Amino acid sequence: MLNRILPLGVALALVLATLLCSLPARARVLPVSSDKELGIAVEVAEAEDFIIIQPGHYTWPHDHLLRAGALLSGATGNPEDVIISLGVLNSRLTDPPAIGDSGKVWFKDLTLTQYHSSGAMILTHCFLLLENCRFTQNVAESVAQSAGPLEIRNCRFQDNLTDCLLSGQDDMLIRDSLFTKNTNPVLVEMLAGRLTMTDCALTGNTGDLLQLNGAGGLCEDCVITGNSGEVGIHVPISLPYAQLDMNRCTIRENDFQQGALALEICAGTFDRCEILDNQALDGQCLLAPELTFRCCTLDLDAWSLANGEPVIDNEDCETADEALSLDGVKAMFR
Repeated sequence: MLNRILPLGVALALVLATLLCSLPARARVLPVSSDKELGIAVEVAEAEDFIIIQPGHYTWPHDHLLRAGALLSGATGNPEDVIISLGVLNSRLTDPPAIGDSGKVWFKDLTLTQYHSSGAMILTHCFLLLENCRFTQNVAESVAQSAGPLEIRNCRFQDNLTDCLLSGQDDMLIRDSLFTKNTNPVLVEMLAGRLTMTDCALTGNTGDLLQLNGAGGLCEDCVITGNSGEVGIHVPISLPYAQLDMNRCTIRENDFQQGALALEICAGTFDRCEILDNQALDGQCLLAPELTFRCCTLDLDAWSLANGEPVIDNEDCETADEALSLDGVKAMFR
């Protein structure tokens, strides 16, 4: 809105002023308006430094690693204004600290594209924050691997080809984000920790969606539609204490060979969810009897049930809030 009301220079000044007010006392601001300046800024940036990039199309400096604690951010708040082409790299973008070190890696308000590597684009052992970013047309082992907590806010992942788009070994929080047209054996893999997804859309992806090998997860107000692969959401039999809860989610019109849900041993509650019209070779899904479906719209007759029937609780259902539609989720990114 600022760009529509104020001259561009004034709008940029206001955005920068907001960032400056939040900086730690010893932080430096490293302004970037050219490829050369980007290379210098990435090379010299230390923890708590802010690299602020002016609108434009940039090329990532080869063999330069962003140190933990530094922020890489576009200047306008619009990720489409700052596009960084990564090219064929022999290394990742980040320099992970030793395991156990504190710090944060933060990417904000920019687009990262055209990364080609056999490794991970972003690899960290500390807290990783991806905020209002676009990741598109990258070919890699993964976009992000984090041994520390990972938080994703208002991001779009589109047209990426990876082995695993996101991999976490600690708790992962994903909010207000869109995953579309990605091709990967696994979209999100939790090796440990708990996954929380809220107000997200997963649509048109090829490959398994969520592999929860940690402490299970929570999904709220999410739309999962038009995807294909082996399985949609999988909690393996080796995790008898995992908990999966889903509230106000829509899971429909997916095509998975083993079903949209493969919950072999898993407790949890599905509340006011719609799970319909999903295709599978051997029935809809595998379910554990510890699951409870409350006030849900289901087609259980099409499902393959393992270890007994789940609990269906449709008593005293209040008027269900409509699950967030796909159009509603996409509207957040316009």
